[in-house]
Amino acid sequence: MDLKYCVIDNKYFNVKDVLKSEFKVSGRLFLKLRNNNHIFLNRKNINWK
Repeated sequence: MDLKYCVIDNKYFNVKDVLKSEFKVSGRLFLKLRNNNHIFLNRKNINWK
């Protein structure tokens, strides 16, 4: 499943905020997605370091 979000205004500080607020992703699910490299920004994997 792909979730897409288009930025209209700059009310979020980072990708985690967007996922939690707009898509109601839980903290545990977010960590699983992040640890398994399943979060992309502009079709590129996000570097968390």
